[in-house]
Amino acid sequence: SLFFAMITLFCGRPMHAAEDCCYAVSSIELYDVLGYALENQWDINIAQEEVRRQYGISQRDSGPFDPVFDTSIAYTWQHQVQDLAIKTNKDGNIVTQQASLNKLARVGTTYSLNATVERELNPIFAFTDPFRRTNTFNLAFVIDQPLLRRFRDNIEATQEKVSVLELQAIKWEAIHTISTQIRIAVNSYWELVATKGLLKIRQDSLQRLDNLADSTERLVERGQLAKSELNQQYAEVSKEKRRSADAEQQVYAAFNNLLLSMGANQCDFTLSSPDLALEEFPITSNNKSILSVNRLVDEATHQRLDLLAAQIRINSADLLLRSANNTVLPEMNVRLGTNVINHEINRKAKPFYSSVISERPEVELFAALDFSIPFYNDEALGERRRRRAEKYQSFLGEAELMASIRSDVATALRDHYALFEQIQAADESVKWYEKALRDEVDRMKEGLSTLFIVIDFENRLSDALTDRVLVYRNFAQNIVDLLFLTGKLIIPCENSDRVMIANVRSLEALNER
Repeated sequence: SLFFAMITLFCGRPMHAAEDCCYAVSSIELYDVLGYALENQWDINIAQEEVRRQYGISQRDSGPFDPVFDTSIAYTWQHQVQDLAIKTNKDGNIVTQQASLNKLARVGTTYSLNATVERELNPIFAFTDPFRRTNTFNLAFVIDQPLLRRFRDNIEATQEKVSVLELQAIKWEAIHTISTQIRIAVNSYWELVATKGLLKIRQDSLQRLDNLADSTERLVERGQLAKSELNQQYAEVSKEKRRSADAEQQVYAAFNNLLLSMGANQCDFTLSSPDLALEEFPITSNNKSILSVNRLVDEATHQRLDLLAAQIRINSADLLLRSANNTVLPEMNVRLGTNVINHEINRKAKPFYSSVISERPEVELFAALDFSIPFYNDEALGERRRRRAEKYQSFLGEAELMASIRSDVATALRDHYALFEQIQAADESVKWYEKALRDEVDRMKEGLSTLFIVIDFENRLSDALTDRVLVYRNFAQNIVDLLFLTGKLIIPCENSDRVMIANVRSLEALNER
């Protein structure tokens, strides 16, 4: 099939690979590797948590634009109250209740609504009224509009936009991280398949040399060969045993490396080489298709998610530079507002909120223009210089990444076609060396060839078999490399946090547009 699986990212319970301590298997299929890595690989989980972290940062940076409501109540005791012309030996009190609502708009406008109700119990007025109360109500509404600095490109609005862009960039980078780790896991799997194949070659070669040594011993016993002929034979057997032991170690190392790339947290190790059932290498005939290098390069520059993330960060750098340019401007603000004031005294002030419902309040309208300019503005100028450099760096980073992608795709595709020729040549080489070895063994039995020639052909056959395994490994790894380099290994779904994983045994996904 074209795609292996579809998975959902960035939601649900965070995964923790440490919960699974051991990973014991008798066989490993390629898609088992992918499924386990998706759930447990550390870098994948770290990338998913980074997305959740950026969600929090984005939410935090939208906070300055939330309406803010404040309220308070205060009680003040006054002992031996005094006024400008009167002193008393009596006590009074003041009760104040305040409420305000403030809102910062993204263009920089600030809206403020403030209401205050205050009651004063003043013994100075005892001479005229037994209640001695004064109630005051004040309602103020103010609009503060910046005209230069902080207008539109203010720090708060810019940071919110940058956080949203960074969230999308980190999402792309997280999916690219998944793609990178899938590539590593698949290549590790093919490395294990190759080392297991090389071990089989060494074991088969050792078996053939043992059989040849037995045949040689019989020929020596019959007097057809000199006993000294056995010396090289025994030496070759010992050399092949060493190679077999080294091949077993390579299988052990490849197996542990595969588990590490999958995110398997081993806690119980064994020193024996694992005997696993593994998949065969991909069939070359299923992957022999004519692909346009220019088309793949063009598609890669539009589909590589790390490149898309770099392009998003260019936009972020541009926003930050615009904000830095804004901070260099002088500050000029217009403030418009109104105050509603009302007083109630004596008996009318008995209810606490009596001043709120008065029919004849005092109304004030005001306007103000504030202007300020610093003599030295090194902080803003330095910030602008920094943001200019960062924007240029982001352009250079994106250009370097794009050039690298183009070069890597072209090289990998050329390697793909070269490997077809190498596979054909490797298969032919093995076929002819197998025939040559059989013929030389028959000729030696007839006395027409020597043991040295047979051993030479045996070594050449082992080398040819080894080369073929390595070529097939390179071919299988080249498939996943091409899918990765062109951005087709992991395909994000539109309007969703889900992704599809391509079939890593073929290049079918490269034919999809």
